[in-house]
Amino acid sequence: MASSRKNPNQMGFWEHLEEFRKTIVYMLGVVFAAFLSSLYFYQSIFAFTTTPLSEIQPTKHCLTRQTSKSEWITNTTKTDLYYEKNSNEVVVEHSSGVKKTQNEQFLIPPGEHLLLAKPTPAVSLSILGPLDGMTSTLKICFWFSLVSSSPIWLLFLLRFISPGLRLGEKRLIIPFFVLSLLMLSLGSLFALKLTIPVANAFLSSFNEGLANNFWSFTNYIDYTIILILSNALAFECFLCLFLLVHVGIITSEQMRKKRRLAIVLVFFLSGILTPPEVFTQCALALPILLMYELTIIYGTLRHRKISDPLAA
Repeated sequence: MASSRKNPNQMGFWEHLEEFRKTIVYMLGVVFAAFLSSLYFYQSIFAFTTTPLSEIQPTKHCLTRQTSKSEWITNTTKTDLYYEKNSNEVVVEHSSGVKKTQNEQFLIPPGEHLLLAKPTPAVSLSILGPLDGMTSTLKICFWFSLVSSSPIWLLFLLRFISPGLRLGEKRLIIPFFVLSLLMLSLGSLFALKLTIPVANAFLSSFNEGLANNFWSFTNYIDYTIILILSNALAFECFLCLFLLVHVGIITSEQMRKKRRLAIVLVFFLSGILTPPEVFTQCALALPILLMYELTIIYGTLRHRKISDPLAA
């Protein structure tokens, strides 16, 4: 069956504009469908993005004034009850009939009780307004849908621009597309596993000497989104630099000469894209500088291969 799409070389300005409009509609449709899907799983998305909060360990100063939530476990039935304690729970007291069976499991006979203490977390998120939960949900679901659906809507965009590319440029589309998604994922993962936990630990520790860490839910979500996007953008910038070296627009020798300037720019951008503290800035800047050096090595090896194809 022949394709209904016209040859781009035979299309006029308005036909190109109409094709671009259709592409935009398709892309928006994909993002909207992903957005509706993410709204259904919004609680899982929030649990995933707030994971770094659970890794914050309170300092000794915080423990001395930290309160605990107590919970009574009473067996009101006529049969024995087995209760398995969580790792973060502490047994304060129990009645004489309660026995510890194995590991963290307790046998509670009828009428007996067990008192548990559950320490409050080092940082608590608070919703300060009636609309904060809803606006934060819409915001994070939008960004999540935009990123998660990027493989699909980028394909529509590549389909539109591919007729205007030369053969050599077309060969780079798929590798660049795959590497772009990979770097985007690595940047987001890097933020969730390193940048955000380091920033959270430092900021919560600093705040403990001033007041209790009850953070605004909306502000924390905004802060998390900014850090994830900034890390993903930084990794994408490295990929663009790698591509420029690959096609020969930038040489490894030029990168060596501009190394000091690159170091200044990287730390400057890290200072803009991260909270104003040195640990988080270094956590973002050092991997980028490492990738900069790896790009220099790649450019050197590629130059040698082009200069002497028979070498090695």
